[in-house]
Amino acid sequence: MVYIVAYDIGKDSTRTKLSKYLESIGRRIQKSIFICDLGAKDFQTAKRTIVLLAKDESSDVVIISLCNGCQGKVRHLGARKESFEII
Repeated sequence: MVYIVAYDIGKDSTRTKLSKYLESIGRRIQKSIFICDLGAKDFQTAKRTIVLLAKDESSDVVIISLCNGCQGKVRHLGARKESFEII
């Protein structure tokens, strides 16, 4: 399953730890948005890790699952030269 993970974290150290973790399991598509293709077991591990890393009160993380039908509807608009593709 493909997941979009977005966060709004005020504390620099927490934000850095979470972004490094998300880079290890997915791909950054914007400054605080990642796309991750994870199996069920890996998703559960990722969810637990995200909860541990983003436990301070200044952290807000959203995880959105994309079904196969929705994956084909994702569009990247804007001036950014680098694009992304959901595989």
